Amino acid sequence: VSGQTTITAFVSGKATVEKRFDLENKTYSADVNFNLERTEPKEYRYRWYDQIALEICITHKVELEKAADFEKNIIPLFEVTLPKNTCEKFDLDKAKSEYSDNEIESRI
Repeated sequence: VSGQTTITAFVSGKATVEKRFDLENKTYSADVNFNLERTEPKEYRYRWYDQIALEICITHKVELEKAADFEKNIIPLFEVTLPKNTCEKFDLDKAKSEYSDNEIESRI
């Protein structure tokens, strides 16, 4: 699509599962948080303060208030929707809150 930029992110180290963020007098968590080693184009690493957060859409989408608070604090939050057969393959049919952090990490 014309006018869109493709951004490639290279992550470093291990991902953090259920990373906590204190934003706008609220505590949020992101399903997965990655530290960035570099991006192409380069400026996105600096714009994003060396990190990206992912929300995995299993039972519901990211709430608008949460997305707005992440944006206000310049933390890129990407929502990923997994195909139904992937959820079934990894037994991701129950709400995320029903899994322990170790169970989530083992499925990623």
